[in-house]
Amino acid sequence: MSHRDKLSYIILGLLKTEPLSGYDLKKKFESEVGEFWQANTGQIYPSLRVLLNDQAVTFDVHIVGEKLEKKTYQITPKGIELFNEWLKHPVDRYPIQKDEFMLRLYFLDDKNEANLQKLIEEESIVHQKKLEYLIKRQKDLFGEDEKNKKSGHYLVLDFAIQRETFKKEWLDSLLKDLK
Repeated sequence: MSHRDKLSYIILGLLKTEPLSGYDLKKKFESEVGEFWQANTGQIYPSLRVLLNDQAVTFDVHIVGEKLEKKTYQITPKGIELFNEWLKHPVDRYPIQKDEFMLRLYFLDDKNEANLQKLIEEESIVHQKKLEYLIKRQKDLFGEDEKNKKSGHYLVLDFAIQRETFKKEWLDSLLKDLK
């Protein structure tokens, strides 16, 4: 497995907590790790094939309904070893993410003040909804227990909440200055 194949490591990490089908992995990307890594089924299934070939995962076949076969993947001891080795390596730095809002903001000038205000208002709503979702998600997963605050998953959610709080406050201050 290539050391640059981050998706395979993410899949191993997800399988480390519980066996999952390809569909379940896709759902995890939408709800759990989607905040910082995106993947679709067209990427997940080829990565699973590589992991199977590398003997990092295995699968069981279950019949669902009358005859639908569902594969549930599990991490192997070799997969755990590969995953743990990956965790020890320094983090590769990635290029800046694409952000269409910031791109549009960059190109607006004072002649477009009505467009500017509308753009910022819409973005503020997006970040408010995202912030509400993240706060609820953190509470649902971790409650108020102090020991949970040392979990990596908790820390990622905490970072996302702080980021969204900052963005929302910044957008609101821009709106205040425009009025």
